[in-house]
Amino acid sequence: MHLHINSLKRTTASAGSTDYSVILPYSITNFSSISLKEVLIPQTTYNIIDGVNNNLSFNDGTDESISVPSGNYSIYTLCSEIQSLMNSTSSGYTVSFDPTTFKVTISNSATFSLSFTTSKSIWKPLGFTKSDLTGHMSYTGPNAVQLNQSMSLFIQISELGIENQNTTGLQYTFKIPVTSTSGEINEINETNSYLQCIKYPSERSINQLTVRLVYEDGNVVSLNGVDWEMLLEFDSRERY
Repeated sequence: MHLHINSLKRTTASAGSTDYSVILPYSITNFSSISLKEVLIPQTTYNIIDGVNNNLSFNDGTDESISVPSGNYSIYTLCSEIQSLMNSTSSGYTVSFDPTTFKVTISNSATFSLSFTTSKSIWKPLGFTKSDLTGHMSYTGPNAVQLNQSMSLFIQISELGIENQNTTGLQYTFKIPVTSTSGEINEINETNSYLQCIKYPSERSINQLTVRLVYEDGNVVSLNGVDWEMLLEFDSRERY
């Protein structure tokens, strides 16, 4: 049998659309395996998040710090926002992106320092390393920019088991590749992905599900209030 799950149907006590419980209209009994048939997740996540990766500290004679507002930025809008914020507390800063090298450069007409070691630093999206830079008028990130928050999302459903594991130690039920861009629907099914099936040594029964959609570090994904859905297939002998 198939079970369609929409986060909109979560219990009122649920934390939100990506951390919720759902009570099934009937019990699903005596199943020995379960497969993920389809997932539909709107790409409404932010790539810059307040308190996660939005801070930049710098010094041109005075210690300064800026916080980029949460939102979904292109590299050009992000560079423009950072330049504006830096010049609102100081002056002479230019933040630019080279589309040939995919790298960001932060410059001034005078010597200044950058610190990417502070808490919640924006180093990774800009292609820098987690380090302090001093003694120059210009700094270019050694790496390409990385604005995607994660290349994969993970579904945890405690009643179905979270026996799979990634290299950060996260335990999960299903892995969801992020294949769409911002504003689109990330649709994963057997046609464009791979079969994800869990087989159990003995039969199981459930009457509710506890679902979390998380990043690879275990932090809950925010879809900013938007709902999502998935379709599960149970190998079930009996239903009542």
